[in-house]
Amino acid sequence: KNNLGSMRMIIESMLEKPENKDNKYLQLIYDQLVASVAIPERLLKLARNNAETPEVFDVKNAIEEVVSLLDYEAKRNGVSVRCDFANTDANIMGNQSDFKMILLNLAQNAIKSMQSGGELTFTADKDRNYTIVEVKDTGVGIDEEKINHIFEPFYSGGQSNRLSGTGLGLAIVKSLVDKYKGIISVSSVLNEGTTFSLKLPRAKK
Repeated sequence: KNNLGSMRMIIESMLEKPENKDNKYLQLIYDQLVASVAIPERLLKLARNNAETPEVFDVKNAIEEVVSLLDYEAKRNGVSVRCDFANTDANIMGNQSDFKMILLNLAQNAIKSMQSGGELTFTADKDRNYTIVEVKDTGVGIDEEKINHIFEPFYSGGQSNRLSGTGLGLAIVKSLVDKYKGIISVSSVLNEGTTFSLKLPRAKK
């Protein structure tokens, strides 16, 4: 975190020079640094299991903010992103930063799985007790024998693209969903795509 903070200050000083022709790219770097600094902060809170006061937030607005963050990465990988929201209010009782972290993790994994381009879709709906959010891609999919292990810490499954990396991402996603007494499930077909479904408690009126 300290190293990232030092880099952030350097980029800030460069952005203050209007004559710099690379400001567009520096701004992209800066935005990613800001996001990266926030990750260890969230992990520290998760590790300490701090009690946080839940808040009510609009899930559609939160998804749209995540989509805007993904714009550059998606376009660079030839992935189109769309939202399909039911014509209804969809509020969640929880922590908005946690919710965005969940969606970013799922979405970045999805983009990684679509090496030749594809479509990433966010849907939001509700039932009597839950707000239901789905993150669907048209990527490589996940083997049936591995799908039951993807939420285990450090599990990468030896599968290219989708499950590569430290193996911590989906374990953190699962812990955040559990924290707010939600449910996460996944369905996948090899070479056709994967859908993650989130059911999070609706805010009480």
